[in-house]
Amino acid sequence: MKTKNTRFQECVKLLQPNLRYKVQDNIIVFTPNSNLEGDNKKYTRFYNLIAKLYDFGSWVFFRFYGGEKRAREEFLEKVKVKSKDKVLEVSIGTGINIQILPSGASYFGVDISHGMLSKCLKNFRHSKKQLYLLQTEAENLPFKDNTFDIVFHVGGVNFFNNKKKAIEEMVRVAKPGVYITIVDETDNFFDTFKWIPFVKKFFKTGQATKPPIKLLPSNTKNIEVKELIKGNYWRLSFQKS
Repeated sequence: MKTKNTRFQECVKLLQPNLRYKVQDNIIVFTPNSNLEGDNKKYTRFYNLIAKLYDFGSWVFFRFYGGEKRAREEFLEKVKVKSKDKVLEVSIGTGINIQILPSGASYFGVDISHGMLSKCLKNFRHSKKQLYLLQTEAENLPFKDNTFDIVFHVGGVNFFNNKKKAIEEMVRVAKPGVYITIVDETDNFFDTFKWIPFVKKFFKTGQATKPPIKLLPSNTKNIEVKELIKGNYWRLSFQKS
């Protein structure tokens, strides 16, 4: 990855005007951890804590389901990246999903955890992919309307302060006609790991883990829900009108 500040100019062109931000550790920071509230603050602390071990834990988990690459390809089955596309991943984490997507596009990743974004930078330090990382809340994406050719999110929508607003933001920044993919865990996933103390403390079950179809804004269509990875995940895909 290029790391000079001049490399951020392509990203800055896509931002809404008059926003205040700083560049810290090659990450564009809009939301310092000290400004977070509610679940966003809670789960930022959690992901900052596990950032260094996240990739290993993910690799171990997916070994029981045919391997991580296979699982993530299933998550992103509807994410068809073409050369020169602008691709946004909301809650990019350590960037594992971007790693399996093709080069030639411009990738943008947002997350509220500086720890996860820092690990993502390390994962891509030798990559030729064009990747821009921003620390911000999913409920307040800093991008202009109708910016991205692809928008997707994997594994965290249940933790957002305001799930409805976050989904509306994903739709807002997508270009008309774009398909949006959202993936998250089911109760089956949590039942498997509920014996672990931190799982009970940090993870939600019940209605919180259902695909948020009722929260989709009116300017969406072609809605599809599918269970994945032996019922441990659901994938919600829909198109912006």
